[in-house]
Amino acid sequence: MIEIDEFVFDKDKFILSVHNGDIYKTKHTSSEVINNHDFLTVSSKLIYKINRNFILDNLDILMNKKIVFINIKSKKKS
Repeated sequence: MIEIDEFVFDKDKFILSVHNGDIYKTKHTSSEVINNHDFLTVSSKLIYKINRNFILDNLDILMNKKIVFINIKSKKKS
């Protein structure tokens, strides 16, 4: 578990979610094109930079999948 501002992020559940094919909003991508003699290989990957903005952009789905929780300790300090 990682604490990010007022959130607790379960990195293990997130990794499992991505491994199972779930896709989240991100502004960071990478692609590669390899031209072999017999065929063309194109690959693309999404890069998830886990921070407060990422959590806010994906808050509903992350909370529904129980990957993100509100940090109760942080809430009590307010």
